[in-house]
Amino acid sequence: MSKIYNNVLEIVGNTPLLYVRKLQENVNCNYGKVYTKLEMFNPGGSIKDRAAMEMILSAYDKGTNENKIHLLTYLLDEQTKKLYKEKDVEMFIVLNDILNKIENKEMVYDKESGEFRACQFKDFAILAADSKMFEEISQLLSYNHIPNLIFKNVEVNKGSILLIIKNIFKIISLDYKKEYNQEFLKCFYAIGRSFVYKYSDEELFDMVTTKQYQNSLLYKDISQFSQLVDTMSLHDLLDLFIEKTQMINKLIEIGDVEDNLIRIEYILKVIESIDKLNMDIFELIDCLEDILENEEKMEFPSAGINENKVKIMTIHKSKGLEFPIVYFIGNEKQFNMSEFKERFIYDDHYGIIAPFYIDGIGNTLTKILLKQRNNKAIISEKIRLLYVALTRAREQMIIISKGRDIEENCDDIVANNIREKYNSFSSIYSSINFVFSDCNKEINVEDLQINDNHLKSLKKDKVKEMVKYSVATPYF
Repeated sequence: MSKIYNNVLEIVGNTPLLYVRKLQENVNCNYGKVYTKLEMFNPGGSIKDRAAMEMILSAYDKGTNENKIHLLTYLLDEQTKKLYKEKDVEMFIVLNDILNKIENKEMVYDKESGEFRACQFKDFAILAADSKMFEEISQLLSYNHIPNLIFKNVEVNKGSILLIIKNIFKIISLDYKKEYNQEFLKCFYAIGRSFVYKYSDEELFDMVTTKQYQNSLLYKDISQFSQLVDTMSLHDLLDLFIEKTQMINKLIEIGDVEDNLIRIEYILKVIESIDKLNMDIFELIDCLEDILENEEKMEFPSAGINENKVKIMTIHKSKGLEFPIVYFIGNEKQFNMSEFKERFIYDDHYGIIAPFYIDGIGNTLTKILLKQRNNKAIISEKIRLLYVALTRAREQMIIISKGRDIEENCDDIVANNIREKYNSFSSIYSSINFVFSDCNKEINVEDLQINDNHLKSLKKDKVKEMVKYSVATPYF
């Protein structure tokens, strides 16, 4: 009979050894026997389980298991609800806490120097399940002179920038080879119609049919740059083209200015790396065409993670990152649970699910079971996502949530009937109130000093954002 263990800790380590008989026979090893250790029998399926358990137990033995999770809760009475939304309150809680910590020079551990120092803006991160609040948070922080950035990934192959740059190199290469074929005219049309030159279709048609395109500014530029192919690096060639055509200043024509600036900067860096591989313009064009034909998203960070700014990001974007102090907001947002409003549904397990009709349309037991199964999967995923959020903080994890009724839960393990009711992160917290018994702090909304000037500033900043690039300024 297999041994029965009392808890999961007893399973960690003591992994079985397997004598690799076939390998021993094939290699004719006479120096000893070959064994393999089956680490997959650890609870987490990894050799890291033992090291992780030792670190945790060691921390407990040393008394360093101080509670670094803080739950800041607030209540909105009927009068306050008329003045402020939940997101307004949460933004000001974060704002005030950051300002207080900076002013009081709260100490954080610097991993690079191995010493404690006063906290800086780069030590703070603000996480949320979605990005709808990010612009307002960023504007509020900026209004209060707190440098910040919304950390996101930018798709390099989204939009027209990469395609235009590929066509620029393509038409330069064709002019370099004196090949004025259909491919040349195709690139001429594409670049001419773009925001860089803004020719109308009628103008382009006349240029081509009358063979007057050689008198155009576009062709004169291309001809000039094709003469530099042998004497200039690909990076410098594109850099000079961007400067000569004032490409950056014209980005306002296509919108999404900040992301397109980042795309151009990223493409320049990639081409600079390609130069180091001694690739010529034709090989570069092949690389760019491969990227464009690739349907997978090619993403890269929009900003450096080490900049001295408060980082604002989704939980997904925070994966793999770590910050001394992390705020988690937007916990009241409801999970998108399965509704299944369609009358007919197909499922791989249940097959085709149709309603029944008895004095009206009703749902079958199968549809109810399907909904319960899917909702359980959604809740499980949200719990995993919460784990990611809570493990981003190295020193302080500050959760901001509206106060709510506490679920009846007398055990350290939450009952399944309570878990099945989870509909927000806040509802999860209320079911594990014993975790926050020593670290729950109630925030008085009146102490936040939210006033009309602050809220009006956000509206003004929104207007500024809309006209931010109405007057273009040089980038290079």
